Amino acid sequence: MQVAIWEARLAGIDGRAEEMFDRLREVAERRGFAYIEAGDLARGPISEILTRVAAINDSPSVE
Repeated sequence: MQVAIWEARLAGIDGRAEEMFDRLREVAERRGFAYIEAGDLARGPISEILTRVAAINDSPSVE
């Protein structure tokens, strides 16, 4: 995750990049997962992606 923070900073995203990644990590943990960057997730087994999509579909809607 640290690499993603540095890449965001290099891309000119403001100092809140680290805060944003902390929130993403927290959301993943609340759903029972470790935060994984999209590229790493895409290189992993499709079953991991499907499990995460199912968790989104099973969570209550926020309206």
